[in-house]
Amino acid sequence: MEENKEFRQDLHEELWMWLSRFPLREKMDWPRWSYNGGDVPECPTDCFACESCPRDTSRDFRDCTRCPLVWNGDLKDLCLHAEYDRWCHEDNLEKRSRLAMKIAKLPLRSNVERDLRNLKLFTFSVMVLFIISCIEVLLH
Repeated sequence: MEENKEFRQDLHEELWMWLSRFPLREKMDWPRWSYNGGDVPECPTDCFACESCPRDTSRDFRDCTRCPLVWNGDLKDLCLHAEYDRWCHEDNLEKRSRLAMKIAKLPLRSNVERDLRNLKLFTFSVMVLFIISCIEVLLH
């Protein structure tokens, strides 16, 4: 696992507040991205929350369960099942603007909540592996 970067909440808020003012635009259009001539280096999926999640270099994916944001007011929801997904598919510009503003102001997940969630996922994984091992022993 590659170590995660610190979540840049200031840039997250700035990006999403800009999107709330320009609801026809996409994240990649933000003028501060370096590829648009700005001063902010690009990051995965143009998302500061994604950038702060650890990356499994062997499988090239981000661990979304470690997202620093609380999506949809629920610890089990991630962006693709919450406000971000609705923002991506919203045609009504007023609603899209409100969703962008809501995303800008999403609460941060506390380290305790993030660590507890990771512990539960780890415990579940260990239990599944134990059960599979028991079944294999019984079958042989």
